[in-house]
Amino acid sequence: TREAAQKILFELKKVNDKSTFIDLGCGSARLLIRAALNNTNINCFGIDTDPAIVAEARKNITGAGCENAATILNANAADIESWRNRIPKERLNIFLASAMFHELLRDGDDKFISLLRQFKNVFPGSRFFVVEFDAPSAQQIKDELDEERKFFAAMYMLIHPLTNQGLPRPQKDWLSLFNAGGWLVTNTMRTSNNLVVYDCSL
Repeated sequence: TREAAQKILFELKKVNDKSTFIDLGCGSARLLIRAALNNTNINCFGIDTDPAIVAEARKNITGAGCENAATILNANAADIESWRNRIPKERLNIFLASAMFHELLRDGDDKFISLLRQFKNVFPGSRFFVVEFDAPSAQQIKDELDEERKFFAAMYMLIHPLTNQGLPRPQKDWLSLFNAGGWLVTNTMRTSNNLVVYDCSL
């Protein structure tokens, strides 16, 4: 997701008003650190459910000298009620869900759409970046001429159901899901490895 991250950082650099950037499933917090260093108008929060990853993220933030600009919360990003009160309400909230939302689809479209609506109700007026794989059909994988891209797509689509993960969807499906959740997709940015960045308004 490096190329997608670059596109998002470019967009964050253009933010002029005091804002809060919330990375759902923040991992090591490297993107949060870059966001904090690139734009002093942005206050950053990372949310991750794994205590070991949270500890690493906090260590990385301290090492980068960003502890006053970035905070890591140990919580389930999909359980909004467990962390919503930690996020400032007086600023524009800018969210990121990078290659995370498809995992939630294992519980069904209706539950995922309900989560989208909850985000809209709790954080109205927010901006939301979603990074997801534009999943090809089996026929598209078969017809792919670039062997490296074919292998990547086939393995990506195969490994998810084998490891009980939600399966990525084609772009048209993501647009339909966002629409059902009441989100407005204002822009899409495609990367070279078939990831799409959806810039949404809640």
